[in-house]
Amino acid sequence: MVTEMKTAPKTETDVGTQKQQLITQIREGYKPASDSAQQLARNTVQAWETLKLLWAGTPAKTDIAGTSLYNSALALGTTGTKVDKNAAILKLQDAHIRMMIELSNKLTGKADAGADSTALLTMLSEIDKGLKAGDARYDAYDAYLGQMAKINLTLRGAATKIQVSEKTKSSTSEGLLLIPPPQRYEGALFVNSARTNSTVWQFGDPQTPGELADKAGVDNARNIMRSFTNVQQQWANDENFMSSSAAPVAARDLYTALSRIPSTDDLWQSGSFRTAMQQLQSGNLAAGLALLGNETVFNNPEFRNAINNLFTVMTNPKAFTTMRYGLKCQWNFDENQQMFKDEITRTKKPKGFMTFQPVGLYAGLALHYSMLGMSGQYARMQYDPTATGSPLTATGDRGVLTGRGHAVEATGTWGEGIGFFGQPMEIKFNLTGGYKTWGLNGIDRLLSDGTTLHIPAQSYNQWYLSLAGLEINFWGTEGDRTRFMLLPPAKVGGQIRPAMSFEQDRLVVSGIDWLGYITFSASTREKNSWRVTTLLTPEISSLMNELRVGGQLTPAQFARTTEKFMLQLDATVSATKNLKTAVSTLEASANTRYVGRVVDFPLDLLVRAGYTQEIGGAKADRVPGGLFVNVENTFQIGKSPLSGLKPKKK
Repeated sequence: MVTEMKTAPKTETDVGTQKQQLITQIREGYKPASDSAQQLARNTVQAWETLKLLWAGTPAKTDIAGTSLYNSALALGTTGTKVDKNAAILKLQDAHIRMMIELSNKLTGKADAGADSTALLTMLSEIDKGLKAGDARYDAYDAYLGQMAKINLTLRGAATKIQVSEKTKSSTSEGLLLIPPPQRYEGALFVNSARTNSTVWQFGDPQTPGELADKAGVDNARNIMRSFTNVQQQWANDENFMSSSAAPVAARDLYTALSRIPSTDDLWQSGSFRTAMQQLQSGNLAAGLALLGNETVFNNPEFRNAINNLFTVMTNPKAFTTMRYGLKCQWNFDENQQMFKDEITRTKKPKGFMTFQPVGLYAGLALHYSMLGMSGQYARMQYDPTATGSPLTATGDRGVLTGRGHAVEATGTWGEGIGFFGQPMEIKFNLTGGYKTWGLNGIDRLLSDGTTLHIPAQSYNQWYLSLAGLEINFWGTEGDRTRFMLLPPAKVGGQIRPAMSFEQDRLVVSGIDWLGYITFSASTREKNSWRVTTLLTPEISSLMNELRVGGQLTPAQFARTTEKFMLQLDATVSATKNLKTAVSTLEASANTRYVGRVVDFPLDLLVRAGYTQEIGGAKADRVPGGLFVNVENTFQIGKSPLSGLKPKKK
């Protein structure tokens, strides 16, 4: 077992010798990672004292030790016979910063710093004062406030922190130190799949074409039409039907029905018909149907009209959320959030590409329940043997269906903090899995041909998966202007989400949904602890492969922040237009958000109530609107430095 030897207290001469040795190490390429925490703490203090000596200038002639150390430090910037004091300062300061970075990683408590803990705290205080005073000599430390705060917290063992200069803040209240990303409210539309879940079914028996009845007899002709229509129905319901195991069964069923045509009929004299029968008998449905199409008895207006008793019932993939409740637990990584917060609030933004290395900010798990207002449509199928794929198209009588649905979702979230070109960003990754069950009400409807269509109630269910691969929030302090693309005071965000669902035991990716938005904000100064903000959020999105444009407007958002809570009240209106269907979605809501504590857990509660309605376009493309309520309950584990609240006092 190896034990670390404790060193005796050093005399002033010993300290001077140590500083000289440290200068030599820096000149030769000092590596802080090779030192223990205690040795690194001592070196960090001694490098700081030497740096202050260089800043102060040549010591008095009577200070022999100081002059010797000054000349040694000055030699760090000497090239040949040229002495460059600025180069020496930069090299020593760079080494000092590297020591602090390594020390912030190695310190686990005050004991690790040994006798130098007080000197370290003094050093941090002096750097903080220099930054607040705007002294250019301290500018290099502005990029490392997170590491300094971590050292400070570790040494003090309490929730204290280095304060950043207030000169760039427009608020006079510490309680409003941060502006969270402006709340862009999710609308009442519920979209989880780009597929319509359509079902094709028969309405009564097909008609019996006269020519086919003459050849086969009425009863045989009716059986032939039933078999033929059954094939078309299965094909329309499953685009992979022709390659499935059901196709040979349907082929032989059709062969049996056609075999009842008397052998004396001239149809059997056709080589095309005989070959078609051989293909059907062998289970080759596609080949048999193609050959039957060569015969006029199976390819004439009367025959095509006889098949048009097929109807499709389609569910609109978007729904209206009448009620939604969410419960979320979020684990905050306190130290990382503190470093990210320091990155947001520092006075001078660094230059370069990646200005803040990625750190995890939080992880979350949420459960949601949604009650859905569903809609759909029915349409008569028209038979067209020349069409590509299934010869059925929904071009006949149509109407709207309504219904009700329920959805349960589980969402995992990971938040990552990063900085590009001096702009702090929060990147959020979401993975949602859910189960949806819904039904459409049945109807009795008089059709254009005078017959009455009876559609029974339909019921469906679906598992689905949603990956929001990219959701971005740009953070900033009050009065800060984001540097992203030289935009005015604004926040930019976006989402990329593949639309995936499980169908017939397969995961189907039916499209890529995406959203992009930018929120412009204008705030008044705080008066009586209240702040009023106006928010405007233009947005563009693609849902179900349909392009939409629109935005949200919050004329006045009232927010009050104290040491114990934040309360936010506002009313929001939004409008979005689908450029493909010409349907516009309108929504108005009253919203309340409360951020505070329950026992010792930070709580974020959002309650929304409003009304939504769709107008324009075809009625079948619109979702029936109405009143909605949305409650989001988030419990946070950790101090949550990014919440804008002060740490809880002990």
